[in-house]
Amino acid sequence: MLDVYVNVNYKCRMEVATHKHRVESWGIRQFSEMFDVTARTIRFYEDKGLLSPEREAGVRVFSPADRARFERIMRAKRLGFSLDDIKTVLDVTKGNVADRGALTRRRANFQAVIESLEKRREDIELMNKDMRDIVAIIDEHLETAEEEPSVESLAAKYEAAFKKSLAHSDEGQGYSFDYQADDFAPSNPEISK
Repeated sequence: MLDVYVNVNYKCRMEVATHKHRVESWGIRQFSEMFDVTARTIRFYEDKGLLSPEREAGVRVFSPADRARFERIMRAKRLGFSLDDIKTVLDVTKGNVADRGALTRRRANFQAVIESLEKRREDIELMNKDMRDIVAIIDEHLETAEEEPSVESLAAKYEAAFKKSLAHSDEGQGYSFDYQADDFAPSNPEISK
């Protein structure tokens, strides 16, 4: 019993002493839980050549670099990139593509992706603003409407916001509801009933 106590105590002291110098790492279960995916998903990405964790005694060990890489992969997936697209980018960043012609072609493709992403960002910002405006219209309607809000009244508010957005789009501002609370006074008294 004394022998076991000494070995366990020694091991604990060694872990504490080396913890400062040890790089954080995760097994496949911990790694998959960080991203809310299954271990099978992680193995799939590994099979596709997108992840390459170290192995210790046959067990996958994921490093902070693997974590950063997988965060980028998941972000690209959320934006609609295919696994082949992602692999193309990773091949360049890993230095797997050295041919000048191939690099030039990939650079041109990446530049087109950048332009597309910038357009998508504009679209997302406009859509985000539109959705916030719609939520604000609904909130105001629910606060000021009677017990049972009329569909016609709400539709009139949406219509007013849409018409205002069209007027702004003619000025080069895009299609946004551009909601202002006082813009929704009913123009037709019958609609508000």
